[in-house]
Amino acid sequence: MQRMDAWVRGSEFVIGAGDHLVNSNGNDPFLSFIQNDNFWKTNFYPNIADGENQAFGSGQDDWGSGWPLFNYVDNFFGRSNVDMQPNKVDYYAHFQNSGFKIHLIQLHFSDQPSNASVAFKEESRAFMQQKLDSLAPLKTNKDIIIVIAHSRGGDFVKEANFNSYRKNLLLST
Repeated sequence: MQRMDAWVRGSEFVIGAGDHLVNSNGNDPFLSFIQNDNFWKTNFYPNIADGENQAFGSGQDDWGSGWPLFNYVDNFFGRSNVDMQPNKVDYYAHFQNSGFKIHLIQLHFSDQPSNASVAFKEESRAFMQQKLDSLAPLKTNKDIIIVIAHSRGGDFVKEANFNSYRKNLLLST
């Protein structure tokens, strides 16, 4: 973590892909780090996954229970560049940097349960599709679209078993 912190410090933002927490019951040193470090608490855009569910909920399969991680970064739910979904785990954020517009779509996909259609709910899939459908027609060579979904094996596109429309939309946008 020390090496990674030195590498990203000063960046416009840091994107997390889930499993930031390793200790249960919200008692993890990473929480105090991101809460007390001025850079991290204002520039971190985490993904909620099974590690967060386990830390704040009853287990890795406690879908969406990891959302309290957002309380450890400054005003995450009130950030003007963040569109949080009602489920408190899926969100869209956007940034301007060096003439580029970066679009970040964070989706909740836990390792547990092992059934991807339960671990990666339809509401997350639909949110992804809705955002990509709205961004695709406006995309220029100055737009970068990043879609993050934590998954058991690391390839959420393959593991999600998307229908052909969603898979093509994701891979072509």
